[in-house]
Amino acid sequence: MKFERAVEVMRREARRADRLARLLSHTEDYQATLTLASIVYPRADPRLADRIMRCESGPGRGTPSATAQNPTSSAGGRAQYLDTTWRSTPEGQAGLSRFDPVAGVFAIMRHLHNTGNDASPWLASSGCWS
Repeated sequence: MKFERAVEVMRREARRADRLARLLSHTEDYQATLTLASIVYPRADPRLADRIMRCESGPGRGTPSATAQNPTSSAGGRAQYLDTTWRSTPEGQAGLSRFDPVAGVFAIMRHLHNTGNDASPWLASSGCWS
């Protein structure tokens, strides 16, 4: 029921993805979240986002970890957003945590969608995902 409702909301209001992120904010189904985000952000490459998140939040773990924390910086979550960068995202401005299992996926997909799949913010880990 929650999944069907989320798909309906995304199709009707693609620009209001922050509402969807709040609706789904505690799901742990990574693949479903990535699929939903790819509907909202059709120009984003979900394979690229998946490779980046798998590298950024712990290579070799399987599903990217929403709770991953870099021990030497403020980077955290599936896409390893820095505190300052996260606060500038619509998800961060809506008060969502970068450790939220849905918000991190939507943030990276939004970025890729809006920038033509520019992955330069994750260039440091490109040896793992490129």
